[in-house]
Parts: sequence; structure tokens; C-alpha cells
Amino acid sequence: MDKKIIKKLINFGSPLLLRLTKFVLPFLRAGGCSAPSIVVLKLAGMGDTVLMLPIIHLMRRTFPNYKIYAVVTPNTKPLFERCLDIDGIILYDPLGKDSGIFGFIRHLLNLRKYRPQIFIDFEHFYKITPFLAALSGAEIRMGLLHPNHDRGYLFNYPVGYDDRVQIIYVYYEIYASFCRLMGKHALPFEQVFQYQISLNNEAVKMVNDWKVRWIKHNKKLVGLHPGSGMTNVYRRWPLDNFRYLIKELLNTKNYQIVITGGVLERDLIRALAQDFDPSDVRYTDNEFNFSEFLALISVMDCFIANDSGPLHIGPWVGTKTIGLFGPETPERYGCIHLNSVNLYHPTPCSPCIQVHKGINPVCNNSIESACVRQIQVKEVFKEVLRLTEDVPFE
Repeated sequence: MDKKIIKKLINFGSPLLLRLTKFVLPFLRAGGCSAPSIVVLKLAGMGDTVLMLPIIHLMRRTFPNYKIYAVVTPNTKPLFERCLDIDGIILYDPLGKDSGIFGFIRHLLNLRKYRPQIFIDFEHFYKITPFLAALSGAEIRMGLLHPNHDRGYLFNYPVGYDDRVQIIYVYYEIYASFCRLMGKHALPFEQVFQYQISLNNEAVKMVNDWKVRWIKHNKKLVGLHPGSGMTNVYRRWPLDNFRYLIKELLNTKNYQIVITGGVLERDLIRALAQDFDPSDVRYTDNEFNFSEFLALISVMDCFIANDSGPLHIGPWVGTKTIGLFGPETPERYGCIHLNSVNLYHPTPCSPCIQVHKGINPVCNNSIESACVRQIQVKEVFKEVLRLTEDVPFE
């Protein structure tokens, strides 16, 4: 079933279903299990998932005796597969094998086999996830509660959602609230910076070998990610700007460039790379699998990306990262890691994307992507030099 149709059906029927579900909750308890267990859920958004992982790490350290399982979709599964803090993955594929009402029931029956005591929902928009929390049979159901939004109705321990702060702080508040509920002291937020995405050893070896073969004369490797997925493409910094940036970097004689992107962005990244000598600029669209892509970002000296999922990977694999923002504000989705910097010069209509409200409009500015166009090539170039030369932050 089409994703848009599913969303409309859920939005139309959810108010009544929420109330009916709450009425039958006393009959849905899953019962106890041999080991205390927590189910965490994150269905969509690579960037959101990356920012959730350090919080799961804090949860693992605070509750070492609990089993932690993650409900994931094919989109978020690759990141959770590299997460050493969870004990298992519960795959939910609502656009594939688990589509429709029968797919939902099949997934729900599978979820109930885990008999979770606690269900923690990290989603902040989808209305289907509170149903999974309620119907899982968990006694403790925790998730985000929006003002004027009914998705938190089925959580018996809702956490207030503040859309004026960084999403990772919102996730931390879920963790801190859970700790208070369980009579535990939450670890300080600063300890999220101790987390690093786990890398596959074979992937790291493969990428290091690749780097040794290609990088010459001790040049530094700069990665560019000119795409942004296939939604909200007006988040993209103009391709010509990336092109001029590459020229400036190559003129210094100190850098080689790798352009990253997915299969759906193949034409974009090839169009950017074709103007340069392959010995200086390479692109990758299917050369690396996901584990190798993580390892590739980790060996870069600097990674520059539009507001997208890969942007958030950079800091959490230890790479100095530059984020380019426009339709979304870095006050909510910028990189907060000390090895990163966000560039943003808003126009009066920015930010226009409000993911937590399901608002992903088309750009209605007379100049498409006017906000992200405000970022100048010279300032990105300056930041690359500053980061790769280890100049301290002011």
C-alpha cells in the first residue's frame, strides 16, 4: 500500500482507535518474562536513529541487567545492526511484507512474544507507534507527547516534546524520565560524547586498504555528500557550489575528494565528479556496502554534507564534519559534537520543515533553496582548512 495512503488512513482513524485501544488495554497485558526487558522503537530517519544510539548506550550502562530489543524498519536496521548495546532486532516492514492490517497484526504477534515490561517510543510524529506500545502488553509505555497532538494518548508515562531544542536533548529527556521512574540516577548528558558507532573490522580494513591505494603524497581526504535523500531535495546546497569548492580544495594541492551518495543519487554525484581528474576526485554510489560506508566516513579528514542522515554519522565515527543547513534549523538538527560545525544563514521563510508535525512542504520561495544558497563557498572552504589543520575552535 502506498505510504501516503497509509498516513491518511492512520490520521483519519487514529482518534477513535486510540480511545478504543485504551479501553481494552487491561486485557492485553503480555505477562512476565524470565528476564526484564525493554523494547525501544525508531522506525524512520537515519539522522534521528544516529542521534538515538548514544542515548541507548546510556540506557545500557544504567540498566545492565535488562534485555534491550529494538523495533526497526529496513531503513533503520543497518544502524542497529552495528549497535552493541541491544540484544536483538524486531523487524517491522510496513511498506513490504508487513503492509496492511494483516501485516500489522503479524508484526504485533511477533512483538508480544518478547513480553516486554517496558516499551520506549522514540518516534515524534507517526501515530501508529503508540498502538504498538499499547498492544505490546508492556506495563510501562513511554513516548513523546505533543501539545494539540493525540499520539501520546496511549502512553502511561508520556514525555513532553519541546521542538525548540536539539532532538538529541529530547531523546535524553526520555532516558532521564525513565531513570527517574525506575529510581535510578541518569548519567550526565555530556557522556553521550563518549559514544562512537561501532565499525565492522573487515570493513575498516577494506577501506583503509582502499585509502592507501588511492591517497597520494600524504594528501588529506575530504568527503562530500551533495544529496539529501529523495524528499525535500531543496535542502541541497547547489551543485555548482560543491563544484567550486572542489576546485578551491584541489588548488591547494593538499586534498583529494571522494563524493558519496546512494544509488538513487547516482546521476547527481556522477555529474559532479565528471568535471575532475579521477585521480583527484572519485565518487561512490555502490562501491561500498553500508558497513563499508560507515568505515569510509571514519577515515576522512573532513566530511561535508547537506542536512541528511549521513551528516549525523560523521561526528559519531570520529570525523570532523561540516553541516549545511537551510530549510531545517541546526538548533534542532545540527551536529552538537565538538568535532563538527553547522553553517546556516536563514531567510525569513526558514525553517519550513517541521518533521515532528509531518510538515515537509515544497519550497515556495521565489528562489528555490534560497536559504541554503546563503552559505558561501569561501566560508565552507575556510572551515575545511580550519578543521583539517587542527586550528582550535574560537
